[in-house]
Amino acid sequence: MCDSWPGMKATEDGNAEKLAFLSLPLVMLLYTVTVKVDEELKKKMSVVRINWSEYIREAIRRRVELEKRRSAAEKLLEGLKARKHVAPKGFINETIREMREAC
Repeated sequence: MCDSWPGMKATEDGNAEKLAFLSLPLVMLLYTVTVKVDEELKKKMSVVRINWSEYIREAIRRRVELEKRRSAAEKLLEGLKARKHVAPKGFINETIREMREAC
């Protein structure tokens, strides 16, 4: 009966028993990055109704991921040139296509 209620559990005699939960706060350090734009661009941005902070955060995430993939592809290509690795068939073409689509 109480098994589906958050924080409650049915005992053997059918009564409800409260469960104790340990709640730890999730701490995430956030840093400030400042972007400077000219007055004309600032006016144009104010017309567009989006959360610019979130937009810029997501753009940074995408770029970091792209650079991570690019670096991995470069290392792989260096290894292939040195005959250290053998890439699965179609891997290089697929990776290049994904990098192009990400831009």
